[in-house]
Amino acid sequence: MRQPADTISGDWPLFSPVSIIVLAVLVVSGAIIAYLARRLENSGRRISGLNGALRAAQLDNKLMEMIVSNANDGLLVQDEHAIIEWSNPAYSRITGFSAEELHGRSPFEYVVPPETRPSPEYIANFTYDFESGVLDRFEIVRNIRKNGEYFWNQLSFAVVDYGDGSPRKVIVIARDVTEQIEREEALERAKADLQHRAETDALTGLSNRLKLGTFLEEALREAKTTTGEVGLLHIDLDQFKEANDVFGHAAGDAVLVHTANILRAECGEADLACRVGGDEFIIVRRGAHSMSELEALGRRILTRIKSPLDWENERILLGASIGIAMSDSRVRNEHRKV
Repeated sequence: MRQPADTISGDWPLFSPVSIIVLAVLVVSGAIIAYLARRLENSGRRISGLNGALRAAQLDNKLMEMIVSNANDGLLVQDEHAIIEWSNPAYSRITGFSAEELHGRSPFEYVVPPETRPSPEYIANFTYDFESGVLDRFEIVRNIRKNGEYFWNQLSFAVVDYGDGSPRKVIVIARDVTEQIEREEALERAKADLQHRAETDALTGLSNRLKLGTFLEEALREAKTTTGEVGLLHIDLDQFKEANDVFGHAAGDAVLVHTANILRAECGEADLACRVGGDEFIIVRRGAHSMSELEALGRRILTRIKSPLDWENERILLGASIGIAMSDSRVRNEHRKV
């Protein structure tokens, strides 16, 4: 008996060509699907990584924006001609100008005081000199705010060069150092005041012996390299003790102040008048050329001292003894001179 065509002995199924083709397509399709799934999985990982990098970059940008917006120092981005392209809020707080008022302008136009502001032609033609090195160091300049208030502005610079031939940018960091400068100036004034007090006779306002020593040393050193010598007049008042005893200490003080005014009037700008003792005074003359010049000065001083001093309805008569000396190439030691 003939067996059916689609079976083999043992009852195994017999696959037709169509079945085989379908099966092959299914196998290949499964492989393709598995491959695409792996690719999609890998792409998903890459996309996830890109999203993470993007989120990190956004976070960095937000952080940078927060830093720039809350910085105490003013920040500017300028082109090569100092035209402002961007500014941060701190710069507006320092200068009083809004960002809209700043952008597209040069700081020369608004923060430089009118008395020192460059001409419009200079501003229009200004270009940073990147090769001079001037941008490598900071500077402190006196500027003016929108409200007319002056302030001290410390500026430092950084140059951004993209390296692709495009125009360079200049980042300007502006710091208001007014309080610091004013403290330093006050300290210098205090030091100068203390120095002045230490070198000044409180009663007459003339220099004292301390100032005499430094001044004479400097004058003698200068005489070695310039024309002229150093002249010295020593004035010792006569009858001062008698006037002090007869009319009282107030009269004695008036005599000393009167004498100091005479010496001050007879001194030149380069000279020094000092009170070195109770009734002793010294004049140091720079650039003296002869003894006769010093003698003439001494005679003028003596004539004025001998003129009666009217004080509280009293007439005080005085005199003076004056010694004169002049340096030369052999004697230029201040201690020997005095």
